[in-house]
Amino acid sequence: TTAAADYCYSSTIANGDKLYQGYLPTAYQWELTWQNMDIVIDAISKKYPDLNVNKTTFSGSKWTSTQALASNSFYFNTAVYNSNGNKNNSYLAIPFYACLSDSPSLLSLPDEQDESLAQAA
Repeated sequence: TTAAADYCYSSTIANGDKLYQGYLPTAYQWELTWQNMDIVIDAISKKYPDLNVNKTTFSGSKWTSTQALASNSFYFNTAVYNSNGNKNNSYLAIPFYACLSDSPSLLSLPDEQDESLAQAA
């Protein structure tokens, strides 16, 4: 099973009229987040002041979705570490939430993409 990924995927937050579904971040996403943790904490504190979030809230080892082998995953503390094959360790599973863009993407424009592919053929 993928308990950490399932937990994160089942987590949702509402922001205005939009509902965001969580996901288990990669090792690289944790590295980027940790570099900007003060900004992340400030944003969470503004949205959820009752949580009293600080850097200690995020201390400890956290699972990532980055896999090395079937029995080996990476975790993050203040840097990326290999879990040495112990996926049964008790680490934090903290869901990340993607922010939706108002910009159209190629994926949201299937008719134009199909037209371009037909012209290229």
